[in-house]
Amino acid sequence: MPRSGVPIDLADRIELALADLDVEAKPLDLKGSPNSPSWRIIGPTMDNAPIRIPTHAWYGDREMPLPLPASWQVEECRMAGHDAPALDDDQLREQLGTPLGTPPLRELAQGRKQAVILFDDLTRPAPTWRILPMVLAELHAAGFSDDQIRFVGAFANHAVMSHEDFVKKLGADVVRRYRVYNHNP
Repeated sequence: MPRSGVPIDLADRIELALADLDVEAKPLDLKGSPNSPSWRIIGPTMDNAPIRIPTHAWYGDREMPLPLPASWQVEECRMAGHDAPALDDDQLREQLGTPLGTPPLRELAQGRKQAVILFDDLTRPAPTWRILPMVLAELHAAGFSDDQIRFVGAFANHAVMSHEDFVKKLGADVVRRYRVYNHNP
């Protein structure tokens, strides 16, 4: 059933459609934060087992089987590096401090008066809350104070986010310390 107070989305539609097939969505076994959904699609085996797709990012993360007719030819296409281990916080910090082809953020930010950080909404499962402390540390190292940094949601035509949504996406500390705005075209 649709989540209370949240518009029906594709995951809900798939779940409702599969309910007629007597297929159950199961929670993902995730490591780390409850807000770090696994977005791997595990493709079918040679016996044409169902593809298992992640659903309900930010709302309990579930994995749902998607059965396909045996007559379909299904191919799984993954990006190069899909099986590479995720970067840990130290590796993220190192990459942020030594980007390819550009000076580090702390150098680019020196002498600037303000920083506006755009972020996506909850339809994108990016773990923004995880990297923001590193980005903010770079800006503070460049001399920025909290009141010189703002966040603006770049949602296009998607719905505005609530305070709870901001906390999920950005982290409670960011929402408490900085000005955070919904984009209003």
